[in-house]
Amino acid sequence: MEETLNTQDQTPETTDGFLEGLDDMEPTADQPEIPSETTQDSAPHEQTKAESGEEPQPAQEPPAEAEEGPAEEPPKTWTLQHLGESRTVNEAEMTALAQKGLDYDRLREKYDEFKPVMDMFSQFANRSGMNTRDYISYIRQEAKKSEGMSSEEAKRAVELEDREATVAAKEAAEADQRKAVEAAEAKKRSDEDRRMADIQEFQNTFPEAAKAPKDIPAEVWDGVRNGLSLTASYARWQVEQARAEAERYQHAAEAAQKNQKNAERSTGSMKSAGEEGNSKDDFLRGFDS
Repeated sequence: MEETLNTQDQTPETTDGFLEGLDDMEPTADQPEIPSETTQDSAPHEQTKAESGEEPQPAQEPPAEAEEGPAEEPPKTWTLQHLGESRTVNEAEMTALAQKGLDYDRLREKYDEFKPVMDMFSQFANRSGMNTRDYISYIRQEAKKSEGMSSEEAKRAVELEDREATVAAKEAAEADQRKAVEAAEAKKRSDEDRRMADIQEFQNTFPEAAKAPKDIPAEVWDGVRNGLSLTASYARWQVEQARAEAERYQHAAEAAQKNQKNAERSTGSMKSAGEEGNSKDDFLRGFDS
């Protein structure tokens, strides 16, 4: 039983402590200890059962609590506002939207290039009593009829082209989505590899500090969140601590030196006052003799 309790009270692995610091998560609470009086209190109860002729039931050991691993970091999400509506997106969708944002200038340039043409087709469509889409379909059918197709053949050909264009656009969108997901997953793996390498470097550089990752100052983790490696941030914190300690020693030395000068000046003043008093006493003794 004692071995079970000791096993439960052991501290988590050092690496878990580093991951908690890097993820800015609070450490999990310690598991409660099982009081040792449980076994002792059961003895009188068993004796009472033996006297009454009942067979004592074996004491049931409390079930071992499941060993908790480091808490997983919740997935990152962003809430976007568009046309008065809120939309929550995950990391992969955010990457895709960012890529679309980068493509905006190129698409805007294309739009500005074709806008005069679309305005002209809109005017022709209005004159013909059609909307722009139907008018463009009509022009395409007329072009195929001029190539020798019948009206029915031209209509089916245009409808087929439209279906193929829709399928191609859907496949392109799905491919972009897959690329965005793959890019997000690759970034996540890269970040995890970098974190583990950072921890290994810190353990090799500062082995004593690495034994207690929960004691690493918050200023060090702030440096990590600002882009520094754990090793670089801890080294910078050590330099800052050494500089502050040197300044404290310097101020203490200056204060001690100032106090010493004040003490010497005070001693000199008292000595001068004593000598002056002795001179006056000699004159008085001369007058009195």
